Amino acid sequence: MRTRSWFFVGLQEKNKSIEKSLYDTKLSTTWANPIIGIGVNDIQLDDVSARDLEAMQTQYISYTQSIPTNGKLALKKDISVYDTKIQTFLLDDYRLKLQATIENYAYKTTIVENKIEVLDKYIQNLEKQKNIANVLYDNGKIKQGDIVKIDLKLYNKVWKR
Repeated sequence: MRTRSWFFVGLQEKNKSIEKSLYDTKLSTTWANPIIGIGVNDIQLDDVSARDLEAMQTQYISYTQSIPTNGKLALKKDISVYDTKIQTFLLDDYRLKLQATIENYAYKTTIVENKIEVLDKYIQNLEKQKNIANVLYDNGKIKQGDIVKIDLKLYNKVWKR
């Protein structure tokens, strides 16, 4: 049994994408994480302090930080804000589609209910015609074939709905 319908899941997905976009906006003004590297070249594993076999031994620590220039942080923030606006418009569009779908189903339901009501009245009228036709047949005013025609109409409307 499905407890959630597809449109509630869709709304939740759209809301999550807006939350993500807002979070991305907050992160857009921060610098990238720095990178720390440690390296060693040409080290003798038997005796690390020995330099007699390899004179080009090196050890190093590197630190790398990307520095945004030329207003890149502001541009990233603007892009992220526009992305949030786009996600909000997509959510509004989705809500409007859902509203239109619900209204469409409501109209279709109303139309079907009206058709059923008209069909029920038609069946009642056919039954009244059958009763009148039976009385007329008993008095010799109509043929039995007319009653059969009414029975066929009733059969088609009641059993083949």
